[in-house]
Amino acid sequence: MKKLVVIGAMVLASTASLKAQTAEETAAWEIAQTATTSEEVFAFIEQFPDGTYAKDAKARMIDLLWLELATAQPADGAAAAEAPTEGVEPAPVAFSVPLVEGSPEIIGKSLEELIAASPLFPPVEGLPDEYWKEQECSDCHAWEQANLCDQANTYLNDAGAENLVKPHPYGGAFKLTLRNWAMDGCE
Repeated sequence: MKKLVVIGAMVLASTASLKAQTAEETAAWEIAQTATTSEEVFAFIEQFPDGTYAKDAKARMIDLLWLELATAQPADGAAAAEAPTEGVEPAPVAFSVPLVEGSPEIIGKSLEELIAASPLFPPVEGLPDEYWKEQECSDCHAWEQANLCDQANTYLNDAGAENLVKPHPYGGAFKLTLRNWAMDGCE
């Protein structure tokens, strides 16, 4: 009987500890959801790497990283070197047809294939490998033809055109490819 009481006490203590841990994670997640920087969300992920909200936290962190990247200035002239050139006629682009322009790593692949592929380099400098290597771009972006077209259309206006010179995980020319695709109606 004494053994049963000890086992029961251990189970109760374990359950109470699990409830406290769950409450702590939930409270931390509520704060992380309102975070305005990727660093704040990354701190949550480090604290609860296998927690209930880990997948949502990773998606939130990637979203914030993209916002930070969109507002950051290029660190050097490398991105500007990939800027669009005046007077150059772009190759036609179709969603399921292999690309004929861009970096060597994406030539021969279609947009459809690329959104289900892994980036060539981290979308944001310093991003840990486990968040981007061997991960599909569509994991974070939930890309499909329609919403990728929405993204591509942002490059057609003046504000979006400024983003054409910012780095992209498939190379700067990939944004130009998306822009050209949008110009042709995202077919």
